[in-house]
Amino acid sequence: MRDYVGQLYTPTAASYRQMNSDYEGAKALAEWKAKVRAAWGQVRVEHVESTGVVDVVAVGNEMTVTARVELGSLVPSDVQVQLVYGRVGDDDTLTDFAVVPLEMTQEEGGGRFVFAVRHTLGVSGPFGYTVRVVPSHPAMAS
Repeated sequence: MRDYVGQLYTPTAASYRQMNSDYEGAKALAEWKAKVRAAWGQVRVEHVESTGVVDVVAVGNEMTVTARVELGSLVPSDVQVQLVYGRVGDDDTLTDFAVVPLEMTQEEGGGRFVFAVRHTLGVSGPFGYTVRVVPSHPAMAS
């Protein structure tokens, strides 16, 4: 329960106070959302490389994932690039999955950035992963 309060309620309450103090926070968030909506069609994961990954893994195996991402007119602080990994079911869907943020490691220019993470896996068995990009703003609940 303490984690839930610390990770959700407390940040949400702080965001609420900031948004309602003079409405500037709410206006800034609305402008940011409009900017992201307008540019989202340009966002894509161009290329992903990984090391340390096999079809069947054990808890404690380490993997490194590097992703080249096109953000168009957005900047890395507008998004979170995430590694999503877990067991692979019979229908090729991920189950018991975990989400790990990647860090921006290089700006290539032209709206292209490289993100990477080195992560110790918490699952074993048949394994799969993907990389996704989601909008991210300090005033939004995660």
